[in-house]
Amino acid sequence: MVKLGVSVYPEQESAEELASYLERVAAAGFKKVFTSMFSVDEGADALVERFGSLAARVHELGMELSVDVNPMLFDRIGAAADNLEIFHRMGIDVLRMDMPFFDERNAALIENPYGIGIEFNAMMEDLLCRFIPAELMPKVAVCHNFYPQRFTAESVEAYCQMNSFWKARGARVGAFVSSQCEGARGPWPVREGLPTVEDHRDMPLELQIRHMLLLGDVDEILIGNEPATDEELTAVGALMCKLSGEEEKEDRAADDPTRQFDGLAALFGAGERTLLHIDLDEDISAVERSIALDYRRHSDGGDGTEYMLRSRMTRMSYRGQAIAPRAWAEPMFHRGDIVVVNDNLEHYRAELQVVLKDMPNDGQRNHIGHIVPEELFLLDALGPRITFLLEEA
Repeated sequence: MVKLGVSVYPEQESAEELASYLERVAAAGFKKVFTSMFSVDEGADALVERFGSLAARVHELGMELSVDVNPMLFDRIGAAADNLEIFHRMGIDVLRMDMPFFDERNAALIENPYGIGIEFNAMMEDLLCRFIPAELMPKVAVCHNFYPQRFTAESVEAYCQMNSFWKARGARVGAFVSSQCEGARGPWPVREGLPTVEDHRDMPLELQIRHMLLLGDVDEILIGNEPATDEELTAVGALMCKLSGEEEKEDRAADDPTRQFDGLAALFGAGERTLLHIDLDEDISAVERSIALDYRRHSDGGDGTEYMLRSRMTRMSYRGQAIAPRAWAEPMFHRGDIVVVNDNLEHYRAELQVVLKDMPNDGQRNHIGHIVPEELFLLDALGPRITFLLEEA
């Protein structure tokens, strides 16, 4: 499961505000705290005191601390690629090199004797591959930038390309999403969000995370600005519980008919899990509602059809239950429609399908609902082997 983190900027808030926020995010299940050190205009002694205190509190709460640094900061505080003693003294767990060294010193960073993790800027592919030996790549982590200025963040395509590049070399990948809290801050005096991907800038926080998980090849997702609201933290925590499958263990009895074929269903949905919100039609049957909402392992088998995602196992869990054909006024089903095969195609009866491309309404499927408009874009990333849960909006 992906590691979640938050960002804090201790030079911009009171000790009380910082302490309260750290306690709330730790309680919500976040495991990493990110902050910027090179943006704080203080000397070495002041930085040791400020960030040492922060590291101590972060560790008390069971989280790790990552700080954004660059070679100019190293010069300012007397650090070097082969001498990270000052960061060790502070208790820093991870150094994110916003700008790397332009020579072999990057390898020395990775092999430091203190065990401090090193993350590089994900954008520096060519330079890092030139100066880091291939055998050290499995020890490398990279983290995308965040972008305070609107319209300057990465495209989905560029983000995915960078992730694929690094994952092919065995590196861990981190990226940022953005709180929608009004006035949420970052290291610079711009308050228009701090996402990695531009399309995420104005999305609800948990929807950004769902999309990033679907895009794949990411190991850590951090909220770039602060503070996230309590409502956002709660929503993210609930999302991660659902995606982990923990809610299934709590909510479904062992003899629940929707669990009969969990083992076989796991073969179809062996990849990530995601959540889609839907608007259900008013006139659907109780069986159709149960197929959509109670079955928690919808997944496509990976046939690659361009017309639909097929949740095949529902026809086994609900076999023998009648699904009377129901008229639907439109001659075509459209992208995002949720349909269930009815009695007119008995062999496939109760199979739930998500329409990807306009297809004729031939009377063999009942329209039961539609993915909410603001989440239709997730279908672009919803590939084979993904397990998806459906919930009413």
